[in-house]
Amino acid sequence: MKQLLLSLGAVALLAFSYGFANQDARPAAAPAKAATSDAEVIKAQLPSYPLDTCPLSGEKLGKDAINVVKDGHLVRTCCNKCAAKVDAAVIKKVEDAVVAAQLKSYPMDTCPMSGEKLDDKAISHVYGTRLVRFCCHKCEANFEKDSKTAAATMAKLDKACVDAQLKTYKLKTCPVSGEELGKMGEPVNYLYGTTLIRFCCNDCVKELDKDAQAILKKVHAAE
Repeated sequence: MKQLLLSLGAVALLAFSYGFANQDARPAAAPAKAATSDAEVIKAQLPSYPLDTCPLSGEKLGKDAINVVKDGHLVRTCCNKCAAKVDAAVIKKVEDAVVAAQLKSYPMDTCPMSGEKLDDKAISHVYGTRLVRFCCHKCEANFEKDSKTAAATMAKLDKACVDAQLKTYKLKTCPVSGEELGKMGEPVNYLYGTTLIRFCCNDCVKELDKDAQAILKKVHAAE
Protein backbone atom coordinates (compact mmCIF):
# COMPACT_ATOMS: atom_id res chain seq x y z
CA MET A 1 0.00 0.00 0.00
CA LYS A 2 1.20 3.53 -0.78
CA GLN A 3 2.78 5.57 1.98
CA LEU A 4 0.14 7.71 3.63
CA LEU A 5 0.64 10.79 5.74
CA LEU A 6 -1.62 11.96 8.52
CA SER A 7 -3.55 15.12 7.69
CA LEU A 8 -3.90 18.14 9.97
CA GLY A 9 -1.98 17.52 13.23
CA ALA A 10 -2.94 16.08 16.56
CA VAL A 11 -6.17 17.18 18.18
CA ALA A 12 -6.52 15.43 21.53
CA LEU A 13 -6.92 11.78 22.33
CA LEU A 14 -6.81 9.12 19.62
CA ALA A 15 -8.63 10.30 16.48
CA PHE A 16 -7.47 9.50 12.97
CA SER A 17 -9.78 11.67 10.99
CA TYR A 18 -7.48 12.93 8.28
CA GLY A 19 -4.95 10.37 7.13
CA PHE A 20 -2.12 7.92 7.65
CA ALA A 21 1.68 7.84 7.57
CA ASN A 22 3.50 4.70 6.46
CA GLN A 23 0.35 2.83 7.46
CA ASP A 24 1.03 3.72 11.13
CA ALA A 25 -1.85 5.71 12.54
CA ARG A 26 -1.11 8.86 14.52
CA PRO A 27 -3.45 11.21 16.40
CA ALA A 28 -5.43 13.52 14.13
CA ALA A 29 -8.71 15.36 14.32
CA ALA A 30 -10.66 14.06 17.31
CA PRO A 31 -14.42 14.32 17.69
CA ALA A 32 -15.42 17.92 18.22
CA LYS A 33 -16.32 17.25 21.84
CA ALA A 34 -12.82 15.89 22.59
CA ALA A 35 -10.94 18.91 21.28
CA THR A 36 -9.14 20.98 23.89
CA SER A 37 -9.29 24.38 22.23
CA ASP A 38 -11.23 26.34 19.65
CA ALA A 39 -8.07 26.62 17.54
CA GLU A 40 -7.83 22.82 17.34
CA VAL A 41 -11.48 22.50 16.34
CA ILE A 42 -11.00 25.07 13.58
CA LYS A 43 -7.84 23.39 12.27
CA ALA A 44 -9.48 19.97 12.29
CA GLN A 45 -12.81 20.93 10.73
CA LEU A 46 -11.90 23.72 8.30
CA PRO A 47 -10.50 21.49 5.50
CA SER A 48 -13.87 19.77 5.02
CA TYR A 49 -16.10 22.71 5.92
CA PRO A 50 -18.89 22.62 3.30
CA LEU A 51 -20.20 26.18 2.96
CA ASP A 52 -18.75 29.19 1.12
CA THR A 53 -21.58 31.45 2.28
CA CYS A 54 -22.67 32.59 5.73
CA PRO A 55 -25.39 30.23 7.03
CA LEU A 56 -27.25 33.19 8.55
CA SER A 57 -27.01 36.03 6.03
CA GLY A 58 -26.25 34.07 2.88
CA GLU A 59 -23.38 36.45 2.14
CA LYS A 60 -20.29 35.09 0.38
CA LEU A 61 -17.51 34.26 2.84
CA GLY A 62 -14.32 36.19 2.21
CA LYS A 63 -10.90 36.46 3.78
CA ASP A 64 -12.44 38.21 6.77
CA ALA A 65 -14.86 35.38 7.57
CA ILE A 66 -15.36 34.71 11.28
CA ASN A 67 -14.62 31.20 12.53
CA VAL A 68 -17.04 30.44 15.36
CA VAL A 69 -16.77 27.36 17.57
CA LYS A 70 -20.10 26.52 19.19
CA ASP A 71 -20.43 23.36 21.30
CA GLY A 72 -17.39 21.91 19.52
CA HIS A 73 -18.69 22.68 16.03
CA LEU A 74 -17.14 25.04 13.49
CA VAL A 75 -19.45 27.59 11.90
CA ARG A 76 -18.14 30.30 9.55
CA THR A 77 -19.97 33.61 9.39
CA CYS A 78 -19.61 36.81 7.41
CA CYS A 79 -19.45 39.11 10.45
CA ASN A 80 -19.47 39.30 14.23
CA LYS A 81 -23.18 40.16 14.25
CA CYS A 82 -23.99 36.82 12.61
CA ALA A 83 -21.42 35.04 14.79
CA ALA A 84 -23.35 36.07 17.88
CA LYS A 85 -26.49 34.39 16.51
CA VAL A 86 -25.02 30.91 15.96
CA ASP A 87 -27.24 28.30 17.60
CA ALA A 88 -28.25 24.66 17.24
CA ALA A 89 -30.32 25.39 14.13
CA VAL A 90 -27.33 26.99 12.41
CA ILE A 91 -25.11 24.05 13.35
CA LYS A 92 -27.74 21.71 11.87
CA LYS A 93 -27.62 23.72 8.65
CA VAL A 94 -23.86 23.18 8.44
CA GLU A 95 -24.24 19.47 9.16
CA ASP A 96 -26.87 19.13 6.43
CA ALA A 97 -24.42 20.81 4.05
CA VAL A 98 -21.71 18.31 5.06
CA VAL A 99 -23.99 15.42 4.12
CA ALA A 100 -24.99 17.04 0.84
CA ALA A 101 -21.38 17.78 -0.11
CA GLN A 102 -19.88 14.40 0.75
CA LEU A 103 -22.63 11.85 0.13
CA LYS A 104 -22.16 11.52 -3.62
CA SER A 105 -18.46 10.72 -3.37
CA TYR A 106 -18.66 8.74 -0.13
CA PRO A 107 -16.15 5.89 -0.61
CA MET A 108 -17.65 3.05 1.44
CA ASP A 109 -20.66 0.86 0.65
CA THR A 110 -20.47 -1.02 3.95
CA CYS A 111 -20.85 0.10 7.56
CA PRO A 112 -17.38 0.81 9.04
CA MET A 113 -18.53 -0.64 12.36
CA SER A 114 -20.44 -3.81 11.46
CA GLY A 115 -19.29 -4.44 7.90
CA GLU A 116 -22.93 -4.73 6.83
CA LYS A 117 -23.93 -3.47 3.39
CA LEU A 118 -25.32 0.07 3.46
CA ASP A 119 -28.84 0.31 2.09
CA ASP A 120 -31.52 2.97 1.84
CA LYS A 121 -31.94 2.84 5.63
CA ALA A 122 -28.30 3.79 6.28
CA ILE A 123 -27.65 6.49 8.90
CA SER A 124 -25.73 9.60 7.84
CA HIS A 125 -23.73 10.87 10.81
CA VAL A 126 -21.67 14.08 10.87
CA TYR A 127 -18.39 13.84 12.80
CA GLY A 128 -16.86 17.32 12.99
CA THR A 129 -17.24 18.21 9.32
CA ARG A 130 -16.94 14.65 8.01
CA LEU A 131 -19.71 12.33 6.88
CA VAL A 132 -19.74 8.80 8.32
CA ARG A 133 -22.45 6.32 7.35
CA PHE A 134 -23.72 3.48 9.52
CA CYS A 135 -26.07 0.57 8.92
CA CYS A 136 -28.11 1.30 12.05
CA HIS A 137 -28.48 3.54 15.07
CA LYS A 138 -26.78 0.96 17.30
CA CYS A 139 -23.54 1.28 15.34
CA GLU A 140 -23.88 5.06 15.41
CA ALA A 141 -24.31 5.01 19.20
CA ASN A 142 -21.28 2.74 19.68
CA PHE A 143 -19.22 5.09 17.53
CA GLU A 144 -20.24 8.12 19.58
CA LYS A 145 -19.64 6.68 23.04
CA ASP A 146 -16.02 5.56 22.65
CA SER A 147 -13.12 7.67 21.34
CA LYS A 148 -10.97 4.64 20.45
CA THR A 149 -13.80 3.15 18.42
CA ALA A 150 -14.33 6.49 16.70
CA ALA A 151 -10.61 6.72 15.91
CA ALA A 152 -10.52 3.24 14.38
CA THR A 153 -13.68 3.92 12.40
CA MET A 154 -12.34 7.17 10.97
CA ALA A 155 -9.10 5.40 10.06
CA LYS A 156 -11.12 2.95 7.94
CA LEU A 157 -12.96 5.79 6.27
CA ASP A 158 -9.75 7.74 5.59
CA LYS A 159 -8.14 4.67 4.00
CA ALA A 160 -11.20 4.21 1.81
CA CYS A 161 -11.04 7.87 0.75
CA VAL A 162 -7.37 7.61 -0.20
CA ASP A 163 -7.77 4.26 -2.01
CA ALA A 164 -10.73 5.53 -4.01
CA GLN A 165 -9.01 8.74 -5.10
CA LEU A 166 -5.68 7.08 -5.95
CA LYS A 167 -7.45 5.31 -8.80
CA THR A 168 -8.32 8.56 -10.54
CA TYR A 169 -5.68 11.00 -9.25
CA LYS A 170 -4.45 13.02 -12.23
CA LEU A 171 -1.66 15.33 -11.06
CA LYS A 172 1.70 13.72 -11.89
CA THR A 173 3.84 16.27 -10.11
CA CYS A 174 4.08 17.60 -6.57
CA PRO A 175 1.82 20.68 -6.30
CA VAL A 176 4.50 22.47 -4.25
CA SER A 177 7.90 21.59 -5.75
CA GLY A 178 6.79 20.62 -9.23
CA GLU A 179 8.89 17.46 -8.97
CA GLU A 180 7.63 14.35 -10.75
CA LEU A 181 5.91 12.12 -8.22
CA GLY A 182 8.00 9.06 -7.42
CA LYS A 183 11.26 10.64 -8.55
CA MET A 184 12.30 11.33 -4.95
CA GLY A 185 10.92 8.09 -3.57
CA GLU A 186 7.45 6.97 -2.58
CA PRO A 187 5.02 9.92 -2.83
CA VAL A 188 3.37 11.18 0.35
CA ASN A 189 -0.40 10.72 0.19
CA TYR A 190 -2.12 13.35 2.33
CA LEU A 191 -5.84 13.51 2.99
CA TYR A 192 -6.80 17.17 3.40
CA GLY A 193 -10.38 17.07 4.62
CA THR A 194 -11.78 14.62 2.08
CA THR A 195 -9.37 15.49 -0.76
CA LEU A 196 -6.27 13.46 -1.58
CA ILE A 197 -3.12 15.48 -2.27
CA ARG A 198 0.11 13.76 -3.30
CA PHE A 199 3.45 15.33 -2.43
CA CYS A 200 7.02 14.45 -3.31
CA CYS A 201 8.16 14.68 0.33
CA ASN A 202 7.09 15.59 3.85
CA ASP A 203 8.71 19.03 3.63
CA CYS A 204 6.27 20.01 0.89
CA VAL A 205 3.32 18.98 3.05
CA LYS A 206 4.23 21.79 5.47
CA GLU A 207 3.33 24.30 2.76
CA LEU A 208 -0.34 23.49 3.32
CA ASP A 209 -0.28 25.69 6.40
CA LYS A 210 0.79 28.63 4.23
CA ASP A 211 -1.65 28.37 1.32
CA ALA A 212 -3.80 25.25 1.19
CA GLN A 213 -6.18 26.76 -1.36
CA ALA A 214 -3.43 27.33 -3.92
CA ILE A 215 -2.34 23.71 -3.58
CA LEU A 216 -5.90 22.41 -3.86
CA LYS A 217 -6.43 24.54 -6.95
CA LYS A 218 -3.58 22.73 -8.73
CA VAL A 219 -5.00 19.32 -7.79
CA HIS A 220 -8.49 20.24 -8.98
CA ALA A 221 -7.15 21.77 -12.19
CA ALA A 222 -5.54 18.44 -13.09
CA GLU A 223 -8.89 16.72 -12.66
